[in-house]
Amino acid sequence: MRGVQLRALLPLVALCLAALGASAPPTINPAAVKLTPPPAGSQALYARLYPHVPARLQPWLENRARALAFGQSENLNWPSADDPMLAGLNLSNSDIEALTFIVLMQATQNADQDLKSIMAQVQAVNKEKQQLRNELSQVQNVPPSPSPRASTPAGKTHLTKAQLQDLLEELDDMTEMQSLRLQLAMDRRSKFIETLSNIMKKIESTQETLLQNMK
Repeated sequence: MRGVQLRALLPLVALCLAALGASAPPTINPAAVKLTPPPAGSQALYARLYPHVPARLQPWLENRARALAFGQSENLNWPSADDPMLAGLNLSNSDIEALTFIVLMQATQNADQDLKSIMAQVQAVNKEKQQLRNELSQVQNVPPSPSPRASTPAGKTHLTKAQLQDLLEELDDMTEMQSLRLQLAMDRRSKFIETLSNIMKKIESTQETLLQNMK
C-alpha cells in the first residue's frame, strides 16, 4: 500500500523537477554531496551582531529563518522597515540589512541540519536496498515457496522473489522522493549563501554602527 501511495506522488515529483529545469534525480550518493561553506567572516559577523538583537525580536527572526530553510517562504529580502514588529526601533537601512543577514545565517544553519537528516535517511534506504538486492540474488534461481512467506527451521522468515522485488520498487520510489527533497534543500541553501555574500558586501563598511539603534 505504501509503495502504491509513493508511486501516486511521482507525477508530482516530475512536475516539480520540470519546474526546476531538472531531469529525474539519479541515485543519491550522500558522500558525493559537497556544500559550499558560508562566506568567509560570516560566522564572526553573526556572533558580533546577534547579541544586539532585542530579546522580543529573536523568536520572530528564528521562526522566519525556519520558514525559509524548509521552503515555507521564498522572500529573502526581509524584513522591511515598515514591519509592525520593528515599530519604535528607529532602524536604519543598514540595521534592516543586518537583520536580514541574521535571518539568512540562521536559515543556512537550519538548512544544514535538514540536509544532514535527509542524507542520513538516504544512507539508511540505500543500505536497505543493498540488503534486499543481496537477498534477491540468493533467491533468483530458487523455486518459489508454496506460501507467501516460508519459515526456516530456525524460525527465520524469508521473503519470496516477488515480495523482494516489490520492496525494491517501493524503496526506489522513496529514493526519488528523497532526491527531490535533497535537490530543493540544496537549491534553497545555495540562494542563502549567495544572498549572504551580497549582503556582507553592503554592510562591510558599516559594521561598527550596525544595530546600535536597537540597544
